[in-house]
Amino acid sequence: MPDATRIYSNDTEKVQSIAFRNPDGSMVLVAYNKSDSNSYVRINTDDQEFGYTIPDGALVSFVWEP
Repeated sequence: MPDATRIYSNDTEKVQSIAFRNPDGSMVLVAYNKSDSNSYVRINTDDQEFGYTIPDGALVSFVWEP
């Protein structure tokens, strides 16, 4: 969304990711698996934790509503 604030970014050997907090309080995480194999990631927020396997070469996004 316009006026979103970047709250996190990371670049590892396999996965690049960036997260934003939108003005409405929602959060968005976008992650890109730049490797040629699946990559398992663990995602932690203030009140939630989960794992996800990003397929090789895939771009995924997650949204948390306020």
